[in-house]
Amino acid sequence: MTVTSPLREAWGLPIDPEDEYGTGPHAACRAGLPDSLSRAFDRVGELVAVPRLAPGGGAAGLPDELRAALSAPARASATVPLPFPLLSQYARYWRDGIRTDHEDDVRRLGVMTGEAVLAAVSTGETRWIDRAADGLMLLCELSTWCWVAHEEAHDRRGWVVPDRDSPVVDLGAAQTVQVLAWADLALGGALEERVPGLRARIRREARTRVFEPYLARRDWHWLHGAAHNWTGWIHQHLVAASLMLLDDEGDRADRDAILALSIAQLDRYLASFPADGGIDEGFSYFWNGACRLLEAIDLLIIASDGLLAREAVARIEVIGALLRFPQRMELGEGWFVNVADGPARPPAEQPWDVLHRWARALGAGDVAAQALAHRGSGASPLVHPQL
Repeated sequence: MTVTSPLREAWGLPIDPEDEYGTGPHAACRAGLPDSLSRAFDRVGELVAVPRLAPGGGAAGLPDELRAALSAPARASATVPLPFPLLSQYARYWRDGIRTDHEDDVRRLGVMTGEAVLAAVSTGETRWIDRAADGLMLLCELSTWCWVAHEEAHDRRGWVVPDRDSPVVDLGAAQTVQVLAWADLALGGALEERVPGLRARIRREARTRVFEPYLARRDWHWLHGAAHNWTGWIHQHLVAASLMLLDDEGDRADRDAILALSIAQLDRYLASFPADGGIDEGFSYFWNGACRLLEAIDLLIIASDGLLAREAVARIEVIGALLRFPQRMELGEGWFVNVADGPARPPAEQPWDVLHRWARALGAGDVAAQALAHRGSGASPLVHPQL
């Protein structure tokens, strides 16, 4: 018998028999979590081990080598102004079909903000806290977090400006809210001391631009039809953002609904993979699809404080097959079998640590070996898969 909700079955979580993947019009009202799990998620800030500013704004206790590595990107671009995308860039998509002019600046803003956060955490210097706060505020000030090519205002109204009253939840919105969420976790009290009100603003923008539209609308195209990388990608960020930003007691019902619906959609994505773990979108989308699914599961496991067991997920048969997909696509010397818009020589910097972590859970030595072979920048031998 085909298992259509392997993740929730493994964890013993409830499945709505009338709306298995939470896509119906009343899904948000019906979704929720067991009380014990909900209470465990309250401690996510304590359970997630990420470098963060010490009390009083002191730098995180890190080895000097790691401290230097974390601050290096921000130092290299310290004199470069933070980008702020313009309307003329946004409108180019409808004028001459160019979407990257606007989207690239939004991406750079998110990246440079994240770099400033890492520099602040690793040094404790107020200049980096200020630069991080500037970036976070600029992200909050954007008229839209949606990628210009995914906006709906033009089709509805003929506009070439975003409609702030009808926010669109897409990859761009999900990526922006996760930058805010992780930055808030890392800087925490330092933001409260240095820029009172910014953390409240972050939460308000996240709620109105992402959380409320996600719960209110169940007609998002990425919730229906064939599951693809958006399913894993967006819900990875929704899991993180809801755990970290919906942290008031009054937010509990919405947080739990988002997490329950996200787990249902991660289930839909996991159930869509064939038994051999093949990714029809290609090697590049393994990292932006299946790997993001695994990262979302990782965070849920950690945040649950043991209530959601990794061992239970490791027993799902397709997990091992997914972990071996990168092996089966590797040709050696940096070449991979790829399709669609994926390059034959993709960037070497991929989150191989995710594969290594799951390989250890499964006892999959060949997967661990491939992950270790790609650690660092030196030449590495081809690792053959277990067929």
